[in-house]
Amino acid sequence: MAIKYDYTAKEAEELEWDDKMRLISLCAKASQAAGCAMPDFIPQGAGARFLLEAVDAGMDKWEEVTRDDGAWDYFKDDESHYIGQLADGVVPIYYDSLWATWLGLKGYDYDNETFGDELPRGRDDLEKIPQQDLYDIAYKILGDITTYPESWVGMVRAIGQAN
Repeated sequence: MAIKYDYTAKEAEELEWDDKMRLISLCAKASQAAGCAMPDFIPQGAGARFLLEAVDAGMDKWEEVTRDDGAWDYFKDDESHYIGQLADGVVPIYYDSLWATWLGLKGYDYDNETFGDELPRGRDDLEKIPQQDLYDIAYKILGDITTYPESWVGMVRAIGQAN
């Protein structure tokens, strides 16, 4: 159930209206599940790419564990560990991508209670803000997918069939 999430500006411009609306709806669902802002440039912006990649990772994992008998139970026994690994894999590792994604999702408005009143100090600690926020956003999306997979499957299949 692969979702294409690495659109160029030209590819995004050439998308059919229905396909673009499906991607916008999926980004809206993902941003609602995560409690973050809706990205401006769908599907080619860094924020939209991040949301679509998180959904793609979650749906791939859901497909994998529901294919085998007993795998779903095994997954659910240690769900937070697996979701954490998937979320960590979605967060950009390169500095410019990290900040572009965080800004694309209006991370400056995101309410992440991880830091509380203690914001990181110094240049080296500053990148912990977008890393933690994006991890938290991906974790919430992935958690929603594993909790309510039936609400995601139809939407993702429609996008997969259109691509």
